[in-house]
Amino acid sequence: MSALGQLLAEARSQEALTRYRSALLRRLRDDSSAAVRRAAVSALAGRLDVEGVPGFLAQAATEDPDADTREAALLALREIGTSAQLAELADAQFDLGYSWDVRIAAARLYAAASPEAAWEWALARCEIPSPHGVLRAGLIDVLRSEEH
Repeated sequence: MSALGQLLAEARSQEALTRYRSALLRRLRDDSSAAVRRAAVSALAGRLDVEGVPGFLAQAATEDPDADTREAALLALREIGTSAQLAELADAQFDLGYSWDVRIAAARLYAAASPEAAWEWALARCEIPSPHGVLRAGLIDVLRSEEH
C-alpha cells in the first residue's frame, strides 16, 4: 500500500494518477482486511487534491466497519481545512458514537473544518460520560490544540 501511495504522490501524468488512485480506492472500498483499508487511507491522505479522494475518505469515515479505519479517514480529512460540509460530517460521526476514538477523531475534524465554532462545540460535549473520562480527555486535547 505504501508503494502505491508513493507512486500516487509522484505521478506525473493524468493516466498514472488515475491508475494509482483507482487501485487505492478499490482497496479502500473492497478489501476485506481492515489493515489494508487503513493503509489505503494513509496512502490517499496526502492526495486530497486528487479527484474523488475526499469523497471516498468521507465514505470510509462513515461506513467502514473498522473503527480504526474510520478514525484514520476522519483525521485525514482535516487537511482540507474549513468546510461546512466536513463540520456536518464530523458532528454526525461524533453523535453516532461508533467508538470513543472515532468520536475524538470527529472532534479533531470538526475543529479543522469549523475553527471558529470548535471551542464551544467541544466544550459542550465535555460532560458526555465515558469510561475513565476518555472522551473528556480527548476533547480537552482538541481544545488545547485549538489554542495554538
